Amino acid sequence: MLDCVLYARDRFLNKKTGKMLPDRAQMFCAAIEDSEFMGDKKAFWKDVYGVDMSIMTGGIFKDPMVDIVPPNNIMSDSCCILDLDLVKMDKKEVEFSNFYQLKMNHNDNVHALVFWFDV
Repeated sequence: MLDCVLYARDRFLNKKTGKMLPDRAQMFCAAIEDSEFMGDKKAFWKDVYGVDMSIMTGGIFKDPMVDIVPPNNIMSDSCCILDLDLVKMDKKEVEFSNFYQLKMNHNDNVHALVFWFDV
């Protein structure tokens, strides 16, 4: 959707007097432990209406997913991995790579990295 926002900005925003809201977007990252979620997803395939489809569990955690993470599952600090000035940025800035590190708050397994944005 960011392409659409930038297109509208370039086409309709008066550069001298116009205001753009929101004018900033940030993307964050943190690590989570969620053995309960993983167990539930694997258990589902063991009995699908009486049929053992556990063979399906091999790839269920390879694709990204959109979900809600309970706050108590977050096991690290969070860090900002991208900070965009939506008023001045160029479309090319959406393609990015960045170095970051997370400080773990608990000694446990990391089951996933979660990403979210704030605008």
